[in-house]
Amino acid sequence: MNTPQQLRDLLGPADPAQRVALVEPTLSAGQVIARAERADPSPSRPRATRSRRRAVLVAAPAFAAVLLAGSVAVVLGRPSADPNVLPLPPQAGPAVAGTVLTPISYEIRDAAPDAAPALRNLAASITAADHDAKSDGYVYHHLRSWGATRALGPDNRQMGLAREAWTWSDSRGTGESRVRDLQPEFPDEESRRYWESILASSGANSGSAGPVVASSGAVGAREPLDPGDLASVLRTDSGAPAVAKAVNELYRVHVVPLAIRSKIIETLADVQGFQWRGAVTDRAGRQGVAVTTDDRQHGFQMVLVFDPRTGDLLAHENVRLATPQQVVAYNLFLEYDRRSSIG
Repeated sequence: MNTPQQLRDLLGPADPAQRVALVEPTLSAGQVIARAERADPSPSRPRATRSRRRAVLVAAPAFAAVLLAGSVAVVLGRPSADPNVLPLPPQAGPAVAGTVLTPISYEIRDAAPDAAPALRNLAASITAADHDAKSDGYVYHHLRSWGATRALGPDNRQMGLAREAWTWSDSRGTGESRVRDLQPEFPDEESRRYWESILASSGANSGSAGPVVASSGAVGAREPLDPGDLASVLRTDSGAPAVAKAVNELYRVHVVPLAIRSKIIETLADVQGFQWRGAVTDRAGRQGVAVTTDDRQHGFQMVLVFDPRTGDLLAHENVRLATPQQVVAYNLFLEYDRRSSIG
């Protein structure tokens, strides 16, 4: 079951388009959002973000409901005269479990220095991780993430399901992936209050994790990682935000050996645009060191958190630059390993 469908199941009777089947889109995600904005030109409606993932459109007369994997999920809250579309329940009922996300705190909040000197020191000082003693078997990752799919209500009130994933990938990049959706998480308190009332009124049980769903196929990358391709893989000619994104993507599919971890950090030092934020504590409670870069074209600050001992990537986050800051998405790399078998 995909996350858009799980969001619909979570909303239950509160889903205003529950009687409309999910269909393949005939428009791009950007076109869908643009059409919805023309129908309701409210200044509070956020601009759509670009996404390479597939969008699913749920449409009903006099009501725009958009389900987008990778950006914004369900646009709710405009009244409908269509008898096939149920009105939203009143904003009342008991609280439903959910977490309000806050940006992680930096040791160096203001006037952060250029990251190059500290990154070079880090690259020279990191030591072996436990997984460095293993060279064969399956590449194993345990991840937790949020932000890939979100439900959007009135006044930009957002909700997303955190997701936990485990992958086992062989040297060809094939293997098995297991995922489950966790509890809802919210970028601010107003969103939490709104969606708690919606979910409570619908009788949804949002405090428990969903089932583990397994799939097989291409789940990783071919091994080993070629150091000679590192500049290309990290997109060093595309600016610091592109490099930060590429580092996140690389660690999602590889268990990176010590020498290449050191080279990755040295590469970051050679790219202009990274600021050193010093010591941080990530969302899993682990101590790390962080660098940031501002993607002003899209209004985000991108955060990379490294293990100061091994140089492994612990976390990647996107935070909205506007005040007050909001978490846009996060990835937690909970475990890297090599395993002799799946499971």
